Amino acid sequence: MINLRLITQSLFTLLATLYGGLSLATEPAIIEIAAHFETKTSPVDPHLHRVIKQPTARHWYPWRLQDKQTGQKQPKATEQWYLWRQQDKIEIQSHNKQIGEVWQRLKHKQVAFSWLYHAKAFAIRYTPSDLKALQTYPDWATKTSIVSPALSERLQKISNKQVLGYKADIYRENIDNYQLEIHWIPAINTPAKIRQTDNKQTTEVKLLAVYPLADAPWQPIESDHYDDMDYADIGDNESHPIAKLHMKGMSLNTIRYQAHGH
Repeated sequence: MINLRLITQSLFTLLATLYGGLSLATEPAIIEIAAHFETKTSPVDPHLHRVIKQPTARHWYPWRLQDKQTGQKQPKATEQWYLWRQQDKIEIQSHNKQIGEVWQRLKHKQVAFSWLYHAKAFAIRYTPSDLKALQTYPDWATKTSIVSPALSERLQKISNKQVLGYKADIYRENIDNYQLEIHWIPAINTPAKIRQTDNKQTTEVKLLAVYPLADAPWQPIESDHYDDMDYADIGDNESHPIAKLHMKGMSLNTIRYQAHGH
């Protein structure tokens, strides 16, 4: 993929506490919201230039960069996406309504995942066992936002500001060639901004709008009626057009972006 992995790094995770000195063992309240985000990613190398690329169902960003000397293509993208967060369900959808994902908390605190191909009305379903076998099984608390819990032990609050009518606390870290800045809204346990730069690229996630879930002006596409396939059955259905598409770019790194720290 030009790669959801390069845009979103490991998987969309919750900060157990950037705010208030809470223990990592304390699970934050899940505030039910609908949010609109924008992710911008650009390479640090100034020698790269723009190359137009036709979007596809899985890769909807409109252009890439290419190194003039080596010809190696590098990603640069601006994407928008939506998130709907409930107590036991998190749904994400690309702005162009082509693809999406659903994370669901089941009984006994198990988690299942579905990759949605909205344009084809088709879903690939991952059971809790599939996620464990792929070593991508999440803790539910880490699925409800975008920032790794490990950061809370390191980052220090430097100031605050108003964002979309909320107070946002600003945290920053600089280590060698790595810089991280997070604007965190404690009232809704959601980042207003994440900017992360290393020696390869800069990625910035910005909250464009947020509403209480009941007041959301946008709704996710209904997908319960979609045709579907279990992830475990993909290998036996290699000729299926969706299975072929999914295997070509298969990754559980999702639409969103997550800051891990360094």
